[in-house]
Parts: sequence; structure tokens; C-alpha cells
Amino acid sequence: MPDLKHLQADTTPEEIVRILREDGGLIIDNVLDAASLETLRSEVMPYVDNAKDGQNVFAGFKTRRIGALMARSRKCGELALNPLMNAACKDFLSPF
Repeated sequence: MPDLKHLQADTTPEEIVRILREDGGLIIDNVLDAASLETLRSEVMPYVDNAKDGQNVFAGFKTRRIGALMARSRKCGELALNPLMNAACKDFLSPF
């Protein structure tokens, strides 16, 4: 498995999509500043800590699934509305 490439938060959606199509994944550094990341952690970790491992093949046996994170975490909602993420997702998922 190749190492995931790291891009900066000022990269273009086109570059994100190109790497996604080539490698299947990537890391975008510095999308959140330290304070935002800490807020995100404090909002979601109680749910992660209380989630049970999956109990079937679909959910996985070592995977924790937590739903409704945008409703539970303001930072998740903000991240979901990030213009860079939205532009990359629109391009990557188009025409679906």
C-alpha cells in the first residue's frame, strides 16, 4: 500500500481529485487550526469512546460507527461545509 500523500489546505480541488483517483486517499494538512481541532476532538470523542465495535461483516468487527456527527458536533458541520472539501467532493463524485 502506498503512503498517503500530504497536501496543504491551499491546494486546488483539482489536485485533490487527481490524487484521490490515483491513490484512493490523501491527507490535507492544516485544514483545521489547533484550537478547532481540539474543539472537534472534545465534541466527538465522547461518542467515539462510548461506541461499540461493529457486530457484523457490514459494520466490521473492529470498526466503530457513529452517526449524525454533524448534528452532534458544530465543528463537523463546519468541516462538511468547507469550500475546498465541497469543491473536491463535487468534482470527484460528478456526475453521480
